[in-house]
Amino acid sequence: MAKLIVGNNISDIMERYRKAGNNVNSVCKVAVYKGAKYMADEIKRELKALPVVDGKNGKPPYVHKGKKLESISSIQKKDLIKSFGISKFNNDSGRLTVKLGFDGYGSYATKKHLNGIPNQLLIRSLEKGTSFLNKNNVVTRTVNKSKNKVEKIIVDNFYESIKKEL
Repeated sequence: MAKLIVGNNISDIMERYRKAGNNVNSVCKVAVYKGAKYMADEIKRELKALPVVDGKNGKPPYVHKGKKLESISSIQKKDLIKSFGISKFNNDSGRLTVKLGFDGYGSYATKKHLNGIPNQLLIRSLEKGTSFLNKNNVVTRTVNKSKNKVEKIIVDNFYESIKKEL
């Protein structure tokens, strides 16, 4: 029968694992945040590369019925980039989540949106397309392209942080 010999410092090893277990939540937060930051940077980079169609003073031009704009205006593009960010962490039954998204309103008023066009509405219109704006799913495309890299960043940062804890 096999015999297992345990060294003298097993209690030290067990204590390290216990301490690392207490810090797992903070280690996970750091790893998830680094992945979220990478994804946010990629989305912002793609938004900055988005083509623009300007009318007067950087606002969107008038579109005749039946025609569609190819993209958003330079003012709308700046509003989207400025409003994009990362939310605080949420612990949902043991799952650490963080959201990336758009907040606030555009910088110029319209007849329908006196406080400015909601940035979430603007990006949704760009992602799905409307009767006056062609579809350009820049966020979905970027997320799908970067998903594997983000997962790798999270896993690598997690293991690196755990090694430091042990």
